Amino acid sequence: GMIGLVLFGQVINGIGGLLSWGALQTAASLSVSKSADRKRSNQVLSNFTFVNSLAQLAGPSLGGFLSDWGGYPTIFIVFTSINAVALLLTVLLPNTSRPKQVEADGSSNWKRALLQSYGSGYGLMKRNKTFSVAIVLNGIMFMLVDLRTTFFPLYLDKLGLTHSAIGAILSVSALSTLLIRPVTGYVINRLGQYRIMMSSMVVGGLCLVLLAFEPGIGLLSVVMFLWGASTGINQPMALIMVSHAVEPKEQGMGMTIRTMSNRVVQLTNPLFFGAVTTVF
Repeated sequence: GMIGLVLFGQVINGIGGLLSWGALQTAASLSVSKSADRKRSNQVLSNFTFVNSLAQLAGPSLGGFLSDWGGYPTIFIVFTSINAVALLLTVLLPNTSRPKQVEADGSSNWKRALLQSYGSGYGLMKRNKTFSVAIVLNGIMFMLVDLRTTFFPLYLDKLGLTHSAIGAILSVSALSTLLIRPVTGYVINRLGQYRIMMSSMVVGGLCLVLLAFEPGIGLLSVVMFLWGASTGINQPMALIMVSHAVEPKEQGMGMTIRTMSNRVVQLTNPLFFGAVTTVF
């Protein structure tokens, strides 16, 4: 009963996150005119992700404190309150939806529209190879982000750390993300996307190797700072790659496919690494 309720809540939360995050990324991408300078475009999208990193900095520490102070119910109450505030703020977003195409019988054929949507997404990936490569690279880079989010807190809990200490260590990672994202656009303009992607993957991999030696809190903080920097550049990099790869009219589809690729990673990562940790 309780597990079923939690799973149902996760489904609702996942659908809502997919729709809202795709819409926000599309709005940010469309805010940058295609005629604008590409370097400025990189910086604008980097600043968009910087705001997200502010919440990632405060979230773990606040969650750890609330968990130790009031337990999980307190966390859920705060989480629900924040969602309620976000719901109210959506009225400030401009309405860019198109009028629904109405069938002869006066009702919209949602089944046909759904199939056309999937077909449009597949067609975009099939004909736009640059976009397809961007989506694949986004998935690979997001694996490091998801590993940090899903398994690292469990790893720290195994080391016997309190929830407050775990939250503080996670906030170190968020701090490095906070520092790297405002300059991501500038760094990409100077070094190029290829060097940034390779460096991000190499640093993230080395951090995973270091964790295998169960370092102390000091070295853990250093590892998390480096890991946060390497994974923190993932989101602005992916947004920039997708934004440059598709036309303005395809931005909504492109950003939604990118978000869906992240959800595919979130689906496969726990299954794969959960099996690996169970066996080894």
